[in-house]
Amino acid sequence: MHPEVRKAHEAYEAQIAAWLSEIKAMDVESQNRPGPRNGFSPLQAVEHLALTDGMYIGFIKKVDRAKFAAKKPKMNWIGRGMLRAMSAKPRPMMTVPSLNPPSNLVYSDVVAHWSARRAEIMALLGENTPDQGVFRHPLFGVLGPLEILQVSQGHLEYHIKRLKE
Repeated sequence: MHPEVRKAHEAYEAQIAAWLSEIKAMDVESQNRPGPRNGFSPLQAVEHLALTDGMYIGFIKKVDRAKFAAKKPKMNWIGRGMLRAMSAKPRPMMTVPSLNPPSNLVYSDVVAHWSARRAEIMALLGENTPDQGVFRHPLFGVLGPLEILQVSQGHLEYHIKRLKE
């Protein structure tokens, strides 16, 4: 793994570990209690992030990796705007139905699911360098390994903020 990608990945994983520790310390009812404004519960947010990573895995597997690696990562204006919006005050939740998790989840199950998805993404990124495109996100544009981690981290931070409203 490229050193720059490894550093970004380690920072993202540290943030995830801290958040999952907070969730693990909650009782089961609190882990499954819906968030503010009918948002996801903490465990639903974790499962939603796992489902989103699964969508990214599908995008990565569909592209001709050698051909796409020649493209330079370039997040478009929509993607940059969405990242800014995610880092600001949380907005009403918007998601596609296929990324809506069920309720009454089990901590160990959702953590294992998300961990497996993140590991698969990192394995698929392999030796991609920061200047290589990996896939075209329908809203964010051409993403490379650093942009994938940036979008994933912004998405994580968005859900953490929503749950703390």
